[in-house]
Amino acid sequence: MASTSTKRGEGLNGKPLRVKVVARAEVTKYKGQGGDEKLCLCVAVSDGEVCQQAKIYEKKHFTRFSRASPLEHPLRSDEGGYLVVTKFTKVFVTSGVEVPAAHEEMGVKLLNPPPAKQVTLTEALKSPQKEKISVTGMIVQEEAVKTVNVRGEDVPIKVIILEDTSKAKAKVSLWRDASMSPTRPGDFVVVTNQYRGETSLSTTNRTKVEV
Repeated sequence: MASTSTKRGEGLNGKPLRVKVVARAEVTKYKGQGGDEKLCLCVAVSDGEVCQQAKIYEKKHFTRFSRASPLEHPLRSDEGGYLVVTKFTKVFVTSGVEVPAAHEEMGVKLLNPPPAKQVTLTEALKSPQKEKISVTGMIVQEEAVKTVNVRGEDVPIKVIILEDTSKAKAKVSLWRDASMSPTRPGDFVVVTNQYRGETSLSTTNRTKVEV
């Protein structure tokens, strides 16, 4: 797979790959550009030399990604370096592919990465934009959940103000599922895998809010 470094938008990779699925996540839902609901399956695959993440956007291929399969014409994403399987990808079940035992563990970590590093609120507000971080603090203010329109989709959001032991404060926007976290002012919380926007912190789809 090391030679399949075609960037997204540069066309199809014509060299078939013969790989084994070493880890598989749950199917997730997301909204397409038109606002319609779509499905995506994330797996980790290995060809015996390289272990890599793959995203399958074609539902008919989901059941085939439970055993070794050769993939024809996968696309390499230019955002994160994973393989992309679409309706144009041909997938065939094949005989077993030998992979190192370490790739099984590596595949699980690819699909379930550890939380981002924990930093103080002061450090968080100075961190590079879009760099994932985790913070701890006490909720000193909490707004009611509201709904905003994001590309045609109504998305829930709740804004909280955190204060840490240094008395630094930061506004944190809890999006989607994170907005439904049962928090209240006075709670000490850990907010993982978020990033800094221009003036505040925002959660991602991997964020966890733990009291």
